[in-house]
Amino acid sequence: MAAQVQLVMGTVLNDLPPDNGYFVKARAGLEGLLHWLDARVAGCIAALPPHGLSVFEVSLFCLVEHLAFRPTVSLDPYPALTTFCARFGTRESARSTAYRFD
Repeated sequence: MAAQVQLVMGTVLNDLPPDNGYFVKARAGLEGLLHWLDARVAGCIAALPPHGLSVFEVSLFCLVEHLAFRPTVSLDPYPALTTFCARFGTRESARSTAYRFD
C-alpha cells in the first residue's frame, strides 16, 4: 500500500514525472509483489486453518480492491488475485463496505 500511496501522491496528485527513478522503483516493487502474490494466493489460502475469516484474506482483498479503485497499476496480469477478490467480494461484509469517497 505504501508504494501505491507514493505513486498516487507523486504522479497523480502532484503531477510529478512517472519516469522518475523513485516512481519507477516503487512501481516495479509493487508489480513484483503482485506477481509473487498472484502465483501463490491459492496455496496461501489453502494452507490457512479452518476459519470464518482471516486477516490475510481481508488485507489482500482491501489491497487489490484499492488498486482497482485508485488504478496505479493494471490488475490484468494478476488473474488469481482478481478471481480471489471476485469470490471474496460476494461476502455480505465486503458488499456492505464497498470503498467509495464520502
